[in-house]
Amino acid sequence: MKNYSTIIALICILVFQNARSQSNTYSSIDKEYIKKSLENYFNLDRENIHLHLNKNEFLTSENIWFKGYIANRKQTNATIKTTNIQVALLNEKGEKIQHFLFFANNNSFSGNINLTEKYPTGKYYVQVYTNWMNNFTEDESSTYPITITNIDENNTLIAATNSNNINTSIFPEGGTLVANTKNSIGINVSNDNGKAIPDTQAWLVNSKKEKLMLLTLNDAGNGRFDFTPSTEDFFLLVESGDKVIEKQLPQASTTGIALTINNYFYDKKTIVSTMTNSETIEKLQNKALYLVIHKDDKSHILDLKLSESKIEDTFEIPNSILFNGINYFRIIDGTGKQYAERMVYNNMYTIANTFEFKEITQDKSTTTLGAKTTQNSFNLSVAVQPEYNSPDIPSRSIIGDLLLNPYLITPMTFETQAISNQATLKEKHNLDLVLLNQNKHKYEWKNIVANPPKKMEPNENGLTIIGNINESLKNYEDYKVRIYSINNFLMEFADINKNGHFEFHNLFLPDSIPVHFTFYKKKNLDEVNLKYTIKTKTETRPFRHSFSPNQNDAPFMIIPNSLPPLITEKRAVKLKEVLAQKSSLKHVNENGGLTSNRWMQKAYKVKPSDLGRTVLSFLRSNGFITNNSIPVEISSNRQGRNSVDNMLTQLIPTESPSSMPSGSVLTNNTRVYLDNNLLMDLDRLFNFFMEDLDEIYIDRRPNIIEGSLGVIKLYSKVPKDNRKSINSVIIANGYNHSRAFTPEDTLVIDDVNYKNLNCIFWQDYIESSTNGIVNFDIPNTTSKEVKLVIEGISNDGQLISTSQIVKLK
Repeated sequence: MKNYSTIIALICILVFQNARSQSNTYSSIDKEYIKKSLENYFNLDRENIHLHLNKNEFLTSENIWFKGYIANRKQTNATIKTTNIQVALLNEKGEKIQHFLFFANNNSFSGNINLTEKYPTGKYYVQVYTNWMNNFTEDESSTYPITITNIDENNTLIAATNSNNINTSIFPEGGTLVANTKNSIGINVSNDNGKAIPDTQAWLVNSKKEKLMLLTLNDAGNGRFDFTPSTEDFFLLVESGDKVIEKQLPQASTTGIALTINNYFYDKKTIVSTMTNSETIEKLQNKALYLVIHKDDKSHILDLKLSESKIEDTFEIPNSILFNGINYFRIIDGTGKQYAERMVYNNMYTIANTFEFKEITQDKSTTTLGAKTTQNSFNLSVAVQPEYNSPDIPSRSIIGDLLLNPYLITPMTFETQAISNQATLKEKHNLDLVLLNQNKHKYEWKNIVANPPKKMEPNENGLTIIGNINESLKNYEDYKVRIYSINNFLMEFADINKNGHFEFHNLFLPDSIPVHFTFYKKKNLDEVNLKYTIKTKTETRPFRHSFSPNQNDAPFMIIPNSLPPLITEKRAVKLKEVLAQKSSLKHVNENGGLTSNRWMQKAYKVKPSDLGRTVLSFLRSNGFITNNSIPVEISSNRQGRNSVDNMLTQLIPTESPSSMPSGSVLTNNTRVYLDNNLLMDLDRLFNFFMEDLDEIYIDRRPNIIEGSLGVIKLYSKVPKDNRKSINSVIIANGYNHSRAFTPEDTLVIDDVNYKNLNCIFWQDYIESSTNGIVNFDIPNTTSKEVKLVIEGISNDGQLISTSQIVKLK
């Protein structure tokens, strides 16, 4: 059926284009020129990033938790070549105050930013970008506003909701107001918060101040009206209470082509009208005119027929031949000059109602939430908040961020329903007004024609370590160097050039870990001691686009000496309670804290009832299998595997995570540590019984940076430190260390004035079982209802964004 629909769409395109074609060679050359210009400009892949934050308002004692999703603009589920993701924290002026490097795998990345007392109360931004984005004239980064309240300053940050200023904007559809022909004009009337002003009327008036027309405004302050201007002056008159604001419309041009598009009223077609005047027809001098419809490099180019006897041309375009999402409409003449441009949105996206969570079980400390889904292959994150949270900074969805915001200079918040094919007529009209009322279009025709991007900056993959020998040798090229890190399964060799210089590329190393360098003579591989220096670098250049905060972007006011003691007291009590609950586990803090996801991560205290049980038996019952032929339920013979010949070479999760990439740099094994020492020989596990151990920590999530399918940490009752002292170098500027969200990160403040600070739970990775069941645990809360905000991408490229209220027992 899908192939049949595609064939029908292609037939529609061919019939429609042939019906409007002109048989002259000059025309076909210009069409090819336009087509090639678009293909050249959008030839390079564009990376777009959505950041799912656990919330938008924070205290300085907290972490910002996030999951990033990266999409190839041309194909959502295509593999992204970049692994190095730059995350910056910006102040209210847009100045960078901190910078982090995160590792992307399977088109996603996750992490946390620790907020310390050095951050004053105020508004901030989290910006995310890649080095690849430096290739483009347009800013392809993503930036998210947040607030931070410093609990030591005793100041409160509140939304500035009572703005009395009136701002007016006027947007001729197509970009130019053309005299003596019908025009469509968009308007916006709003306060400093970018919100509509109640009890406000807008009028079109002439130079004599006569009211010509009452204009309709929607709930966002957007409106649209049609009229035929002369060259005299016209004004937008706004009356709000005792305030009267007047703004002049742009002066009507004596020549030009007006453009009007209606793609919201009809379900299956878009109406495009082009209008001009006799002065323009005279100047065109029979030049070819084209209506160009494109999304990035994909285009349809139609002939536009305007003449002295036909100064208006109307198209009825089947929505089936439009592209999914944003479509640019441009009017271009035979010389390449643009007369008009307009963005419209083609609502072809279907909302995936994939999950419906409910409470499954509850114990003393946690509640299990679960859902049945038909999607068994996805990459998801979830934030759990009290039901009553109503953030002053609304969250942007993955759907809006990947389908709409990449084409806007200033990103906006869109309701998922409004940008799907289930949108109501009102929702479609309101979205169309948003796209009409844009100050400037992001992708300018002059750049498309004259300034296609060149591949000057690479997709960054890993780190580069460069080094130099700091002593004189007869011939540096007689030596080679080895880099070695037992913790990261790293061992590589590099030659040393004639200048004593060496480099290692594409290394995936966390920040501040030790690595070791050994030097050898090539001839006999004898180890030698040499003096050297090394440094870590990435290929990232400073980001070429400076960030300027949007003036209408949720302004805030600081109220001095107004922070109630409830916040700091609640925070201190919560931490004390959590630490007391976890005191029985000695190594929990060094392992990222307890997680409430019992299947993917677990901390286990060995009990007397475990006497006689093997460690392999325990691991099998907790989601691992081995590839050896020996049953893991071996006898209590303390000699373990010494009496058999089989070897244990692999220990892998029973269900490989659905988001694990194919062809990734994994060892196809699980890393096992005993007392923080990596076991190079998994065979040693045959000699371990549970009574030998004190604690076990399991993490079944794959980790490309550390090169494994998961991590198991075993702690014996009497730790043995067999590590040798090795000269090492600490890696600087490596990938940021991230930890799991733990109960101590939960924050629930009962004061209604600070409800938006609350966060019950955050999970950056969710997978389903083979039967489509999705479960995760959250800390128990006094809330009778919780709100789940779930974002993600399925493996077939389907975007997932849903907000659900779940009732708790």
